[in-house]
Amino acid sequence: MQESITVDGFITQEYKKQTEDDPGVISHNVVAYRNISQSPDNAIVVLSNRMDSWWAECPGDASTSGAILLGISKYMEDNDITPKYNLTFLFTTGEEYGMRGAQHYVDSHPKDEYNYKYWIGFEQLGFHYPSDAVHNLTLSTYNPDLYPYLCAIQNQTDYEDRMNSEYFQYINLASKTGWDGAEDYVWEDICDTILIEKEGDTWDGHHQVGGDYQEGDSLQYINRTDVNVTFELAWNMTKYFIVNPDCSFDEGVSYTTFDSPNDGDTLPDTIRAEFSINSILPSDKVMVNATLRDQNDNGAVVAWKVVNYTITTLSQSHPYNITITIPDTDAQGEYTLQLRLYNSTGRINKIVNSSDDEPNEIQESDSFHLYHPFGNPTPGDFSHSTEDIIRGSYFTANEYGTARNITAYVQANTSGSPVHSVCMIYRKNDSKLIGRTIEILPATGPTPQWRIYNFTEPYPVLEEGTEYVLVCWSDGPCNLYYDHIPWTTQGRYDSHTYGVPPDPAAFSLDTSYYSIYCGYRNDTNPPWITNVSEDPHIVGFGGNITISADVVDNESGVKNVTVVIGYPGGKSENNTMSLI
Repeated sequence: MQESITVDGFITQEYKKQTEDDPGVISHNVVAYRNISQSPDNAIVVLSNRMDSWWAECPGDASTSGAILLGISKYMEDNDITPKYNLTFLFTTGEEYGMRGAQHYVDSHPKDEYNYKYWIGFEQLGFHYPSDAVHNLTLSTYNPDLYPYLCAIQNQTDYEDRMNSEYFQYINLASKTGWDGAEDYVWEDICDTILIEKEGDTWDGHHQVGGDYQEGDSLQYINRTDVNVTFELAWNMTKYFIVNPDCSFDEGVSYTTFDSPNDGDTLPDTIRAEFSINSILPSDKVMVNATLRDQNDNGAVVAWKVVNYTITTLSQSHPYNITITIPDTDAQGEYTLQLRLYNSTGRINKIVNSSDDEPNEIQESDSFHLYHPFGNPTPGDFSHSTEDIIRGSYFTANEYGTARNITAYVQANTSGSPVHSVCMIYRKNDSKLIGRTIEILPATGPTPQWRIYNFTEPYPVLEEGTEYVLVCWSDGPCNLYYDHIPWTTQGRYDSHTYGVPPDPAAFSLDTSYYSIYCGYRNDTNPPWITNVSEDPHIVGFGGNITISADVVDNESGVKNVTVVIGYPGGKSENNTMSLI
């Protein structure tokens, strides 16, 4: 049986064998250079894109990526951004014939003559092909040590959340081991490689254009939002590896101390730092790490706060502030606030490796005396019942004064009989009762609230540096809130039927840090001396004399009394008197 076959196309074709002198295909790379006066070790970074096609009126295999690369070049030129290495902008061709453009460039620039540090490549990017269920954007490298840095850069850009995360996905690729058709394979043995590319499930139209350049991967299917976000990712990646984005505090940092509101006192417990930040870049994401340091403990860090700022040309004179309050668990004393400023590169390094600590600038305040509140003014997340159980935590009084009220974060039932509740102060070292508030009905509804329990005269006296237990007690359902601090036993409780407070209490210990604090008035009125006497009145040489004084203080009591003894010739000495 005879069959006939119809073949469309050219019957007569000529195939040329490629030789070293007579190539089978002719292509031309496009190269541009941005060199600096002295690149360290004459290092070179290659920023690369391939721009060829298989057939027809193709604008380039990765033309949007080429536009992104040109945009990076223009951005650096327009803003006078100097790289820290010599740059080569490389647009290769002949990729479909075995990456001939990239291979030719590598072969003609041997690594024993050229010190290539990084190859950063841009594949197909910025397209949106409707037939694909998912578009995956990836960053990859042949050097596994670079992988965590690429992940941190992607997290900074936040590609997925800024796109449709169900459709535009970022895939974390571990370091590469094989060839996937990208030109980083050609550079694998030359230097570290970093590749950014995008792919879909069925995308196969990126070599076809036609239609007077109105169709194809980067024209008909371009997604402008994707291009913009991808450009930012590409620039963040490029910036990290090739730019020193120096920044600094503008005209120093100012510091002030103040008292936190609603903590029962008027003593400064907080430091605020105010500052502006300058950057050599028109935009950069910087980080400030603020640490509160206890100068009574060799500068030990007791609190910290890390804040990120996006600094732009328009915001460089914008004032920022960071506020840190002394933790309730730390003693009053001398503290400083240290600010460590990191540019985007230092920020990434610190995120990946906390010991890689190279800030652009360090500023530290003078010492300030800070006081922790007399109690814990922070609402807790857990609660314990105070029904027939005295509960609370111990705290240190900052100064001499008299207690005026106790504020507790409680939740009391609103149904049934009214709940009666009181608060008390006990001295920690001997559990002696120091004071009891008036009784209140702390109905709060379904959610906890702060309730104030007032003392009446004579007000309980507080002594500076003394530890006291602040407690709450009720005859019905009433919960006192707390946080669990497993490494301390600051909590106290005593199961005791509601009524007359026990004196002393029989406290047991737990790890609860209750939300309760004491409002007090510091004693600003000095005591006065009502009488001074000596015995004997006249004494001979070598004899002893006893000096007595009557001293009165109607508020917090007398701390100490000294007597100044004068001698012939104008000399004198101070002696502390004993309480009798």
